[in-house]
Amino acid sequence: MDDDWFDMLLKDPRIVRNGARIRSVQRNAMFILDETERHASFGAFIAAWQHKDFADVLDYLRKHGDRLGDKTAQYFLREAGVDSYVLSFDVLKRLSLEGVADTLPASSKQRRAIQNAFDGWKEESGKSLTYISRVLAMSVESDRQPRFT
Repeated sequence: MDDDWFDMLLKDPRIVRNGARIRSVQRNAMFILDETERHASFGAFIAAWQHKDFADVLDYLRKHGDRLGDKTAQYFLREAGVDSYVLSFDVLKRLSLEGVADTLPASSKQRRAIQNAFDGWKEESGKSLTYISRVLAMSVESDRQPRFT
């Protein structure tokens, strides 16, 4: 991933030619390699988080990855099979109606409030974060196309 390769990608009309996004692929590859060295595999690194607060996982990815803010990390972890919530438009709408959050969290305090709400629902229902997130998303009327989160 040298500079010539990077410059070639910026000129390639088949891809989004946003320099920061392309560079983030390179930086995230290094992040994955670093975590792989520490944990024997990236899968082992992800699996080690399975029983911890999901908000902590998101925080770690935001701090150590590149362009892995809340939404990107949430969808990535969901696709990787991690029990997770995704703060989609509809989930946020339900969280707002429940008095938990009105927008994507911008602070640790807001992330903690969301995590606490999900933890409470998980304990009360015995269901996974993924299941709860999907129920929340489907519990509101939406003007958007259905998207299972």
